[in-house]
Amino acid sequence: IDTREQKPPSFRGIPVATEIDTVDVFDFCIKNDKEWAVERKGMGDLVNSITVSKNWDRERRKIDKARERFYEGASLHYVCECSLSDLVKKYDYSRRKISPNFTLSRVRELSIEHGVNVWLVDDKRTSADWIYRLLRHRNQMLQREAKK
Repeated sequence: IDTREQKPPSFRGIPVATEIDTVDVFDFCIKNDKEWAVERKGMGDLVNSITVSKNWDRERRKIDKARERFYEGASLHYVCECSLSDLVKKYDYSRRKISPNFTLSRVRELSIEHGVNVWLVDDKRTSADWIYRLLRHRNQMLQREAKK
């Protein structure tokens, strides 16, 4: 778990050992693995990160940095603590000059043009579970590769 992660998810009840350390890019990874990284976003953070021009530029630079630090084909994941319905119906767009369609177009762009796997989950608890499942799967892949 990255040291800059302000409110890391609770992995209570999940059999995982965690360590707080500096993660080069994104929020979560398996120690010394340069091929997978996970970024966690709350709904407001996601919308602000991808719809505000300067933040969108920063997000794309972060993705580019991950590709440079890891390798071009690195598996990058955004685990977002909201559903598609939440993005369309629950986020308060009235204070912003954007629409839900604009937000969704940026989510598609993240996935299709930038090759980021975007996982929309319901809440913080589900995001912790999904992050665990992603990294457990990656760990199993690494173990199989080590046996070869």
